[in-house]
Amino acid sequence: MKKTWKIIYVVLTVCVMAVPFAGMAFFRTDTTTENKRMAEMPKVSENGSFNKDYLNDLGTYFNDHFAFRNYLVDADSRIQSGVFGESNVDTVLVGTDGWLYYTATIDNYLGQNRMSERTLNNCVRNIKLMQDYVKSQGAKFVLAVPPNKNALYGDNMPYYDSHKVSDGSDMDILAGMFVADGVNYVDLYSVLKSQPEVMYLKRDSHWNNEGALLAYNSILDAAGVEHDSYETAHFTRKKDYVGDLNSMIYPVSSRSEWNVYIDDEFGYTYTTDTKSVEDIQIGTANPDGKGSLLMFRDSFGNTLLPYMANAFEEGFFSKNIPYNIASYMQDKEPDVVVVEKVQRNIKEFATDPAVFQGPEVEGRDGFTDAVGTAGEDTGAVIDVCEAESNVNFWQIDGQISADILGADGNVSIAITSGDETKVYEAFGLTNADSDYGYRLYLDKNSVTTDKIDVSVYVDDGQNPVLVAARSVELGGRSE
Repeated sequence: MKKTWKIIYVVLTVCVMAVPFAGMAFFRTDTTTENKRMAEMPKVSENGSFNKDYLNDLGTYFNDHFAFRNYLVDADSRIQSGVFGESNVDTVLVGTDGWLYYTATIDNYLGQNRMSERTLNNCVRNIKLMQDYVKSQGAKFVLAVPPNKNALYGDNMPYYDSHKVSDGSDMDILAGMFVADGVNYVDLYSVLKSQPEVMYLKRDSHWNNEGALLAYNSILDAAGVEHDSYETAHFTRKKDYVGDLNSMIYPVSSRSEWNVYIDDEFGYTYTTDTKSVEDIQIGTANPDGKGSLLMFRDSFGNTLLPYMANAFEEGFFSKNIPYNIASYMQDKEPDVVVVEKVQRNIKEFATDPAVFQGPEVEGRDGFTDAVGTAGEDTGAVIDVCEAESNVNFWQIDGQISADILGADGNVSIAITSGDETKVYEAFGLTNADSDYGYRLYLDKNSVTTDKIDVSVYVDDGQNPVLVAARSVELGGRSE
């Protein structure tokens, strides 16, 4: 009898374990609420040869698509969060009193894995160069950084993540540096923190619609643009909003929370084939608006978009990284350029500079008489290729030793094409290998020959030092 029960137990166990696989024929999971792209069915062969990663890729595919996945994830999440106060989803952190936080903000909250001084300077330099470029095109520039939710409302962070390594954050330092360098920066942290009401959603990583309205008014105030502040508008409070973090951790049984909605109708329309505010590129028009807007934004811009679009006669919103600002400035000719990027992603200003040619350095003869020799041990390298993000530019990348460049040194690059030499300011670049990189996007129209001479200088504004030089055949050959 005992043997029979053992056999029954084994059979039932095997059947239960087989359900997620066998059920894929009828109940395969093809949607996810997690912030990721679902794996595709791998191919046995690639480019005529066996795919050596096939079994690993197949396992990843099964993990994303097995039958009843969302129901099983939801049930496990309820047990993990309800009993142990833990999350079974990598992207979500379970707080107290029903609060959820985005895992990617933990480092910022704890003050760990801080940016180096060089990376901070790269961020500021690249933003300042972008602002100067926008202003040179006759447009206004505004930078807005929505704070991480736990930067404003950290009281419900779980106890095991409440022990901060250091006080303050990279954003605290950057905010002061932006102001010191003359960047038109909107301090959204202070704006939101000053409000008596909570301006973020409890189970979402973003602000609520009241927070978005405050940010909208602050941004257009900083731009000096007349706009409707919606002070007399009517709003309705509804308990119907399902937050992104809520859906990630509880894909089946997410609970709605309160949000507020404006009762008035917006007057703008889409000029692009727009499916939702999540689209990468969105164009808008409002005959009652004034001027034109170019806005680079992330998901925090979803709730900003209706207000911003309604304020301008023409609007264009882009989520592309890096920002193809040169192309957009030429095509859209905006009156106002807004850059909105959440605090947790602020390092992208150093890792993915916007695409435009750096300003030309005028009236500085020191570059022709610069001290230093390209052959010395400066740790400098020069790579030239066509820019993947915009084929109208050559991309000149490289890095320099920390001892030569220092934490706050700038890089300038001289380009000789034929008999003409021009010197351009380069972006500071941070990548996986070094914080001491540089990048120049060189407009192809500014080059008159198939061969250029590239000279790289470390420049403090007075005494440029030559650190590397290279002749480049723009077809790909070099000397």
